[in-house]
Amino acid sequence: MDHLVLCDSPLVLEAGGQVRVVTDDRLADALADLRRIAETVPAGVGDEATRFRRAVGVQRERMNRTHGYWVAAADPDAAYHAVTGTLPLHGPGAVRRAVLLSDGASSAVEQFGLVDWAGLLDLVTRDGPGALIDRVRAAERDHPERLRRHKRSDDASAVLCEFPPTG
Repeated sequence: MDHLVLCDSPLVLEAGGQVRVVTDDRLADALADLRRIAETVPAGVGDEATRFRRAVGVQRERMNRTHGYWVAAADPDAAYHAVTGTLPLHGPGAVRRAVLLSDGASSAVEQFGLVDWAGLLDLVTRDGPGALIDRVRAAERDHPERLRRHKRSDDASAVLCEFPPTG
């Protein structure tokens, strides 16, 4: 199984009896840089909206750039800069299940702590991607203070792939 992962689309896998997550951590690195930049703005210089606009401007300067992070929605060429890999479909380390998530769907783990990665994989396998998204939407309604963006909800997509065991 070949995979391609960009900054806002983690891949959760069960392979060889273990659950693991493939992520692109360049967005996290860029956000850490943005926080450091924001901290250098002297207190009293501009209001919160001005600082937010400045942070968004800096973020856009890093998006789809070398030493930045890559998002497909903004530039299809981002696929050339993605984290890629290949995993076996046969043998003891074979992939059995995989869920590809948008950042809105992965917020069930990363932002709201509703389940861990293994629990997310089990939930989507048992109840389908819609059940995961329903839980995320409920968490967004119940805990608006935890939203990491300045909007009520985020896109939420999940795709489940199951691979039959081979002899």
